[in-house]
Amino acid sequence: MVVNGQRYALLLELAGTHYAGTAIQPAPIPTLHRHLAECLDQLCPGTAASLQCCSRLDAGVAASCFTVHCDLNQNWSPTKLVQALNGLLRWPDHQRHASCLAAAAVAADWDAWRSARSKTYRYRILCSGAPPLHQQHCLWLRRQPRHDILQQAAHLFLGQHDLSGFACLRGDASDLWSPQRHILRSQWEFDEDQRGQWLTYEVCGTGFLYKQVRGMVGAMLSIASRDGESLISFSAAIAAGRQASRVGDVAPAKGLTLSAIDYGQAQPNWQHPA
Repeated sequence: MVVNGQRYALLLELAGTHYAGTAIQPAPIPTLHRHLAECLDQLCPGTAASLQCCSRLDAGVAASCFTVHCDLNQNWSPTKLVQALNGLLRWPDHQRHASCLAAAAVAADWDAWRSARSKTYRYRILCSGAPPLHQQHCLWLRRQPRHDILQQAAHLFLGQHDLSGFACLRGDASDLWSPQRHILRSQWEFDEDQRGQWLTYEVCGTGFLYKQVRGMVGAMLSIASRDGESLISFSAAIAAGRQASRVGDVAPAKGLTLSAIDYGQAQPNWQHPA
């Protein structure tokens, strides 16, 4: 809660590389939270402690829509704040791995994490005979999984479930939180270009457990890559919750992107610099 000053929401884009995730980690581990806190301390000394991220992303996970909030002890024009942060969000090698896209002044009780109604993730896969040489944020597969099985498996996630069997325990207090999550949208899209076949999984939910999306993708790829594999065991894993046996492996972080966050009526009035 802001006592003096103003709370701001920041909208960022994150490449996913070079950061060891987004959450607070002991020094000197380079996380997005640490980098942003250092930048905020340069702008407004003593205010970095108020920084709160919308999600705890793993190293290698990208975001096209990542929000944070912070309480600054002086008023800023949102567009000036964006410009000032972007001037500081460079690494010593002058490379940019995160960018501030917009900012907004928000109410003192607005929270980047708790105010969110839903989040949407996208997982990209390239199926081709040769691995991509460019820095594509995707998983490369040589063999193409069955599209019909992928789509059927995705639809089984819809609704409210205990999806612990597709997630990982953090080893902290969050392990005791309710594992029930409501999946609002779960579907695959298929496209093709000169590189090969692109598979994109999109999932929207009210919340996600640790590594849950990657576990869901890994499980779907596992059963869709084995001809004649039944969906019965997959459906049973969804129903079994924390007692479920692991289906497949957790998919690598390099294909996952946080693509949207819905705040409903609490959506910030984002201001983008000209």
